[in-house]
This record gives sequence, structure tokens and C-alpha cells, in this order.
Amino acid sequence: MEEYLAHAGPEAELPEGAAAPKVNYKADDLRPRARDPKAPEKARAILAALGGRGNVQQAESAAETRLRVALGDGARLDETALTAAGVQGILRLPDNVLHLIVGLNADQYAAEMKAAMAG
Repeated sequence: MEEYLAHAGPEAELPEGAAAPKVNYKADDLRPRARDPKAPEKARAILAALGGRGNVQQAESAAETRLRVALGDGARLDETALTAAGVQGILRLPDNVLHLIVGLNADQYAAEMKAAMAG
């Protein structure tokens, strides 16, 4: 997991002029993924673990399996609660920015978090 977290972000982009690797997709790879029916509850649990909706300044999906969040106060983060909410890994970046590994429904969780933050 540490190896993935260290190399899978924007800092791991291809060097300038390098060609992207070719990927051979199988029919199973192209099927739509199932949406998580528990996404609203998971998003609320993740928000609470991040210190509440007032502490989350930004939440968006990134790299298909991650949530990128910016916090006002990083000390309010509860890592145990994040794990209980289904977060599989945490990558800490400067300025209270985190990448949370949540799986293939990161876009759904981000949308649910934004809705909860707005309401």
C-alpha cells in the first residue's frame, strides 16, 4: 500500500515526451461498476472522521479510487474513524490536503460528501 501511495498521484506522471503504456481491455473491464447503496452513510461517516463538514474545505474524487480533501484543521482528523468508515489508506500532502483510498466509487462518495456539506 505504501508503494502505491507513494507513486500513484499526480507526482507520478509520465516524463515529458514519454508515451503512455498500451492497455488491452477485456470485456469484463468495460462493464459499469456497481454503485454503492451505502454511499450516503459512508460519506457522512468520512465527513465526521475528517472533523465535520465545517472542517472540510474541499472534497473531490481523484485517480478513480481516491478522495482528495483539504482540511481547515488537520488535528481534527480521526484516522480510526476513517478506517471504520471504509477508508483503506491515507496519503498526507502539504497544507492539510489528504488523499483517501476508498475504492472504485470515489466519485460517488465525493458527490455524497458535497451534498452533505451543502445541506
